Amino acid sequence: MNKKMIQFLMAGAILILSPFATAQTYDSELMQYGIQFSPPSGWIKVNPQKEDTDIGFKHPQNKAVIAISYPRKANIASFQMSLVMLRMNKKPKEKKIEFLGETCYVFDIEQTNSSGIKTFVRDYQFLKNNKLYTIDYISSANDFDNYLLDFENSLSTFKIITPNK
Repeated sequence: MNKKMIQFLMAGAILILSPFATAQTYDSELMQYGIQFSPPSGWIKVNPQKEDTDIGFKHPQNKAVIAISYPRKANIASFQMSLVMLRMNKKPKEKKIEFLGETCYVFDIEQTNSSGIKTFVRDYQFLKNNKLYTIDYISSANDFDNYLLDFENSLSTFKIITPNK
């Protein structure tokens, strides 16, 4: 097969496959709060808390949840105090990473729910432009690693944008 034939076949394959490429869809409600985020494919949007302080996406078989808190105003002192309280109450494993150009605190928290099921929470918290951002990945201990990659891939779509309000 010559070079022109290979190029022709490749171009044809691209044209045939391009309609099947997956485009990222961002949640419009989060965009109103200045957050661009694309949940894992097939995950279902939910509001996990009655106070409507965050928005969530659950695995179709209820195996895991991603919860994103709406950004709220905070200064460095109140942010540091909330970190101290979290450390005292939950005793998490902790690490710092850089996320969107800011220091982000990542906490791994083990807890047991009211049904006696052990759950793991990976909690991301960071301050940007005097706003606190919190992103949680929550799953049973048994399923945590199974859907962690889905969460991490979606986390890579998280951006702070100009709000649509």
